[in-house]
Order: sequence, then C-alpha cells, then structure tokens
Amino acid sequence: MSAESHENLVQLLTASQTRLYGFILTLLPDRERAKDVLQDTNLVIWRKADEFQPGTNFWAWACKIARYRVLAYYRDAGRDLHVFGDSVLEGVAAAAEEFSADSERSSALLGCLKKLPPKQLALIEDRYSRGQSILAIAERKQQTAAAVKMALLRVRRVLLECVEAALEGSRQP
Repeated sequence: MSAESHENLVQLLTASQTRLYGFILTLLPDRERAKDVLQDTNLVIWRKADEFQPGTNFWAWACKIARYRVLAYYRDAGRDLHVFGDSVLEGVAAAAEEFSADSERSSALLGCLKKLPPKQLALIEDRYSRGQSILAIAERKQQTAAAVKMALLRVRRVLLECVEAALEGSRQP
C-alpha cells in the first residue's frame, strides 16, 4: 500500500468513527459492547487495508466488515440467535446502513416514534434503547416471548408505514 493510499485510508477511517459506532449500535444496543465491536472492526479494517480499493465506497466496505464483526460477537457471546437469526440481523444491518446515510429518513423515524402510543413507545425503548432481550421483556410483562416478538413486529410495521408516508409527503411539491 502506498503512503498516499495509507494516508487516505486513515482519513476515511477516522472520519467515519462516529457514524460507524452509530451503525454498530443499531445492531448491538449495548454501548460498551458496541465500543468493543467498533475497536474490533477498526482492527479488521486495518488488517484488510490492502483489500480496499481507493476510489470505491469506503462506507459500504466498512459497514460490511462491521456487520460481520457484530455477527461474530453474537456468535461468540452465545446470544439469543434463535430469537433473531442471522438473516434478521442482516436485514437490520442493511436498514441501519440506509438510515445512517439518510438523515431525512432518520428525522422521519424520530417524528414517527413521537407519534407512537406510550405502550408501543415503551416497548421500542425497552428493546432498542435499553437493549433488553425479548425474553427479558416477556418475563417482566408476564407474556410469552412470541407475544412480545409479534408486538414488536407490529410496531415496526407501523413505524415503517409512517416513515414511508412522511418521506412521500416531504417529496410532494
């Protein structure tokens, strides 16, 4: 790797730290563990520096590495992957990548979250802000994990429809 390419990679990696941490945090809602995965991601990016092609999309490349490091974390930590399998995590990762690159969409999501009824908002906060597992939420609410999973699915559907409507409305003249 040439000195110029090395410098360019360092600049890209440094400039993307906050955004990359946010991306990882959407997949792993525990701040300390997300910081650990960010450090691991940085090491992998550094080790694979020769594989990065200058002029290509660094963000997409870094997100792909981060996604794999989060999957490795869940695998190594023995997390509840029977609740959220790899394909679901991949879907969330793809969505998170889009959201991090699209502030308009993120703003719409924040607006939609404010419109949720208190019970639905509390459920979303428990799962994603506080990082509680579905099983923990189910135990606290004295519900089955399947019921909590279904409730989360419904709320996410409502949020998706709200975001899409907000974006469509903002594009209208």
